[in-house]
Amino acid sequence: MSAPDPFAVLLPAAAATMPVAWGAVRISALPPDYAPSTRELTDPDPGVRFARRTIARIGDADTSELLLIDKTAPHARHDLMLVAPRAGATPDALDPASAARFWGCALNFVRFVSDPAVIERFGLDGGQLHLALNCDPHTRDRESVQASKQLHLHLIHWDASELAPLAAPQPTLATLAPHERRQALDPATLPGARLIAERLAALPLGIPGARVVPVDPARQLAGLDPLGCTLRLPGWETLASPAFGALIARLHRCLDGLAGELLDALTGQRTPPSPWRRHRLRPVAARRAALETLDCSAASRAELAALAERLRDLAPATAARLAHATPARRQQLMTLDQPSYALTLRAPARTRTATPPLAAREIELGIQPKLFCGIGGAGLLGIDALPCVRIVRGVGTLSPAQWRQRLAFQQDFARANRDQLAVAPQTLARFHGAATGWR
Repeated sequence: MSAPDPFAVLLPAAAATMPVAWGAVRISALPPDYAPSTRELTDPDPGVRFARRTIARIGDADTSELLLIDKTAPHARHDLMLVAPRAGATPDALDPASAARFWGCALNFVRFVSDPAVIERFGLDGGQLHLALNCDPHTRDRESVQASKQLHLHLIHWDASELAPLAAPQPTLATLAPHERRQALDPATLPGARLIAERLAALPLGIPGARVVPVDPARQLAGLDPLGCTLRLPGWETLASPAFGALIARLHRCLDGLAGELLDALTGQRTPPSPWRRHRLRPVAARRAALETLDCSAASRAELAALAERLRDLAPATAARLAHATPARRQQLMTLDQPSYALTLRAPARTRTATPPLAAREIELGIQPKLFCGIGGAGLLGIDALPCVRIVRGVGTLSPAQWRQRLAFQQDFARANRDQLAVAPQTLARFHGAATGWR
């Protein structure tokens, strides 16, 4: 029998009825002969890891080159990944020119999937667009939100057929197994959302019309608002503004600083621990006193204190056992090293229609803090009125026709992106078969 979850008491009663689509969306794997080798999965050099999968190189390899790559395990039939291999793992690592190029590519993806000819050719009508950037630079001893420690952005378009299972009634959080509940609704989600929103209230957003959405847990659990903290921005073209890249950098620095304050309050340390270790917690009374000094509301301090009192020290012997345990076991007992969060961009559900994505008058920038859940914003997200949709990958294999269409979609986007970016040099590849990949 599973042990009770000590964090469950922190959740409001409405959490039990929160709808969760846990595995309803199932994405096929790429053909087996295209599977990555062990070296491609683990080599620290992105040039080695992505050698067969680099669809386009944007810019100069000696300065701030971006790579447009094919995913090893797709989140959707039509997706790609944009990688800044030399920029570092955090969103503030890009200089202004590189940030403009990075987010310009993202905007070009929105424009591409909004093109009527592209919609017709690839059957995108009725699908949904989602961009996701995960940040978890320090966790290296368990499954992480950011498995690849380069800055990368998921460019995803789900077809209507892939999302069709979501139309059926979905189970609730209470029906999930205990080890899944903490993944579906991370203990940091609700208190973290309130605390982040309070900090952002004092942060210059720098974009006219941008605003922080008031955090209402009841609305979030009902699927009316996204889980986490949400900013509303004036449409996708905002990504073309230098102010957008600057905002993302400021958001990261704000979250990084907040993470340092919390780590200091709980442990007396500000730097991440070594792998397979976690800093020892201060005594409960000392934790509570330190949290009282934080610059936040009384409600946030109370939520943080309740969360902090349920944390336990990770003994070295336990950590050694977890090194050989299952990922699910590690995710239950080992926190992620902070800061750890997922950033997502999408059109609000209330404004999403059959019109092309680019027509959305507002977009949502979501921030989900992570403490235990190692599933990033491309694999666990809100879609329409479902606040929690778990994307399951590798179910079956893409048919030859589906794979050819995926390759054509990626190559067509690479061309369209090249034509819209005023960047030189740009090198586009062609697909030469599973063994060779893109060259």
